Amino acid sequence: MTDESRLILITRPRLFGKATALSMLRYFLENRISPAAALKVGFRDLFRGLSISEDTVFLQETGGGRPKRRRSREVAGTNAYGRLFHNKPRKLEHFKGYAIHRLHEYLLDGDLLTDQEKRTFEAIRDKTAPLADTTAGLRKLCTYLHRKNNKPVILLIDSFEKPTQTAFFNQYADQMQSLLHDLLLPALKDNPYLYKAVITGISVIGQEALLAELPDMRVYSILDDQRYTEFFGFLESDVRALVAETGLTAKRELLDTWYRGYDFCGTLLYNPFSVLSFLSQGGKPGFYWVQNPLTETVVQIVFTLSTAARKDFDKLMYNHSLEKVIHEDLSYEKFVTQEEPFWSLLVHYGYLVAKPKGLPELNYTVRMPNKEVREQLLDLCRKKFEGTFGAKDPKKSNKGYKPNTRVK
Repeated sequence: MTDESRLILITRPRLFGKATALSMLRYFLENRISPAAALKVGFRDLFRGLSISEDTVFLQETGGGRPKRRRSREVAGTNAYGRLFHNKPRKLEHFKGYAIHRLHEYLLDGDLLTDQEKRTFEAIRDKTAPLADTTAGLRKLCTYLHRKNNKPVILLIDSFEKPTQTAFFNQYADQMQSLLHDLLLPALKDNPYLYKAVITGISVIGQEALLAELPDMRVYSILDDQRYTEFFGFLESDVRALVAETGLTAKRELLDTWYRGYDFCGTLLYNPFSVLSFLSQGGKPGFYWVQNPLTETVVQIVFTLSTAARKDFDKLMYNHSLEKVIHEDLSYEKFVTQEEPFWSLLVHYGYLVAKPKGLPELNYTVRMPNKEVREQLLDLCRKKFEGTFGAKDPKKSNKGYKPNTRVK
C-alpha cells in the first residue's frame, strides 16, 4: 500500500504465493468483522505482534481499513471465468456474470441505492443482468462502496490473465479480451472512487490492449522486479527454518536437488508449493508443482516446433543453458505464427529461469530451474514420443524415447 503507483500488477509463476499475498492483504485491510470471531475481533488483530502492526506510517496511511472490493480466486479465476459463456462459448449474450455482488449485498439495505440501482445490483447478483450492466458492475460497485463508507476503494484482483489463457486454448480469445476490457477498464481508468488496485497474475501475455490504455500501471515481473521479489516464493532462510521446524534437516540436500534453482532478479527462490508438499510427505520428492494440465500443454507445443527448436528444448532438459530473446508483453496470436514467444511463455510460467545477458536488453540466458521440472518434462516427452501420452496404461508401448542426447 505504500507503493507510489496507483495501479500495481505483480506477475509470478503459478503457486508462488500470489493468492496468499492478496488474501493476507485482504484480511489486513478488510473493513468487516470476522463472523467466526465470537469476541468480534477485527481481522487486523490476526496480525497483532507482527512487523506490519508496528509500521505506524502504514497503519496511518491505510486509516483503519479502507473499504475494499475483491474478486476472489474462486470467483474470478478458474471457476467463474471458466463458465463465462453458457453452452455457447462464442456468444457474449450468454455471459453469466460473476457472484461477487453476493458478498456485498448488504448494500441493498436501507436507502443507500436508488430503486433502479437495486434492481441492477440484484440482476447482476442473480446472473440475469444484460451484458452491458454486468460489465459496468465493477465500476458501479466501487461507487456504492465509496458512497457507503466515504472512503476510496482498494481493488484486489487475482489471476487476472486466467480467463484470456483459457479462452485462447478454447478458440474464443478475441471475445474474452473484449469482455475483460469492458469489465476492467472502467474500474481501473479514471475512477475517482479507486484508491489503489493490486493485481496479480502469471504474465501479461494477451493483455496488451488493456495495458495500452493503462499507461500508469506499474508492472513488477520476474524479469525486472527488485521490490517484491522476496515476498513471492521461499528464500533460503525460509527453507532452513522450515526443515528445522519439521525435523527434516537431514533431507535438506535432497530438497535442494529437486526444488532449488529459481532466480528472479538475482534473488534465489524455491517454489513454495513443492517445498511444503515435500515436507508434508516426510521428505519424499515428487512432481508436486509441475504436475498440472499446463505442463502437458507445454509438451504438446514442443512437438509442433521446428527441429532446431526441439533440439534446443532437449538441451534444456539435459541441464544446458541457452541464449534466447525473452519478452514481457506478447499477444497470444504470435504463438500461432512464431516460435520465439514460446520461450517467453516458459519463462513467465516457471518452466525456465532467465538471467539478463546484457545488451540488447531482451537477450537472456535461460535454463530449467531444477530436477522437478526437468524430470517431469522429460518423462512427458518420452510418453509423447512413445504414443502413450495421456493414455490410461502407459505400459502399452515399449518404444524407447530417443531425444537428442548428444547435446553439446
